[in-house]
Amino acid sequence: MRRSVLQLVLPLVLLLSACAGGGPPPDRSPDTPKPLPIPSATTSPSAPGSDPLGLKWNRFQPQTADFIRRTAGGWTFTEVEWCEVEPSPGQRDWSTLDEAVSSIRDLGHEPMIKIRTGQCWGTAAPLTGGFDRTEATFKTPSTPPTDLPAYLAFVTDLVHRYAALGVHEYAVENEVDVTNFWAADVADYDRLVRQVAPAIREADPEARVLDGGVSSTSYGVALAAAQLATGDEDGALSTYQRYYSRRIQGGVSRWPLVSSAGSLRVQVDSEMGQRSVEAVDLAIRLATEGVVDVYQLHFYETVEALPQLLDFLTDRIGDAAPIEAWEAGIAWPGSDYDQREHAEEVYRLVALLLARDVRRIIYLPVAYTPGDRTQVFRGLVLHDGTPLVAGHAWVALTDALAGFGDGTLTPLTGDLAGVAWSGSNGDGAIVWSTGEPTALPEGSVERVLDAAGAEVDVDQEVGDAPVLVLGSAGQDLAGALAGA
Repeated sequence: MRRSVLQLVLPLVLLLSACAGGGPPPDRSPDTPKPLPIPSATTSPSAPGSDPLGLKWNRFQPQTADFIRRTAGGWTFTEVEWCEVEPSPGQRDWSTLDEAVSSIRDLGHEPMIKIRTGQCWGTAAPLTGGFDRTEATFKTPSTPPTDLPAYLAFVTDLVHRYAALGVHEYAVENEVDVTNFWAADVADYDRLVRQVAPAIREADPEARVLDGGVSSTSYGVALAAAQLATGDEDGALSTYQRYYSRRIQGGVSRWPLVSSAGSLRVQVDSEMGQRSVEAVDLAIRLATEGVVDVYQLHFYETVEALPQLLDFLTDRIGDAAPIEAWEAGIAWPGSDYDQREHAEEVYRLVALLLARDVRRIIYLPVAYTPGDRTQVFRGLVLHDGTPLVAGHAWVALTDALAGFGDGTLTPLTGDLAGVAWSGSNGDGAIVWSTGEPTALPEGSVERVLDAAGAEVDVDQEVGDAPVLVLGSAGQDLAGALAGA
């Protein structure tokens, strides 16, 4: 039985609770809809790790916990630094990571672990310069270990410890294209991951190893560089401008506005541009050579840029490794942000990824952390737990995909585009029209929900705004939609 999503009528009330921290008031305008309360689930949540959708949250925002529990059943990751666990040789303290893994399970999600070196007695000095303020982070950048046997012993101990607790997914480092996270050469990471991946598998034969993921902002210049290499200057310029349009308009892009092929080449040929291209090429090579088992995708840009990126990756990776989106979200700084359009992009984001067989999608962040910086990454709820429209979209999606497991995914490419699925809890789909408004197939549809999670008449034609379709029992929803 599928869990209930939003009902037709809900009281318009605010969920008010104490503020978790300072900062500016929530991002609301006179046109922003008042938040509806998230509906209660009518069935027990799925077992952790049984659903394709997951969340990444800030543990210092406890008022978001109700939303996290409400959308349980998926995946998340936590990070661990060697230098924090082992600040002096041989003295390891696992208490912080133990607590993180336990808390994740308490909130109904399945943990994965991202392993980083950090910096301490056992690591090299960091590169100087190149710190990117638009990719600011409170993390200590990692550097290569100077005592590789000690580091591999730490990795082995870590994997033994958490494999016994049911953790079998490990990523090596994070976004090595950005010196904020990896303050060494990309080639140094290549050498390290080829040592760490076998150590993980030896410690846990069930383990799956991932690369550290390339930052979302490196893909635009890598895509443009690939087009320039084929002589497609106009296409490369269009790709770059589309990919970075929101960040540039919002004034928070690490890549500047360019208006000619010549100025684009300056960016591609810059030190930062070459590092980005090198990191993307390496991540793909690690997957195709079998060094890692899964390619890790990070993506936050306009969903209009996602199909081209997925084409680029799948053309190069092929069947060598599956893709998992450990970081997926919406970066939308600037005054043109719109809650409803954000929710619709959440529907499209999930649909486009599922349609390419990306079966692990972790939305980040659950809530934006208030402060004195421009809000870039849009959450699903406010830091005080108040739901945004996109939060209702996420609840609708997690309810519809509950218990999906190893179900069937069917890309839709006709008059209705998107994806359809069939799982143990029934059939569903996310669709939108590619042209004129299109009717849904008669007799195959039980319910339709818009991006705010509100009911839509099943006889209403579908336009360019995506909707969530729940299939009637005993009907082939995917087949019916493909023929619509």
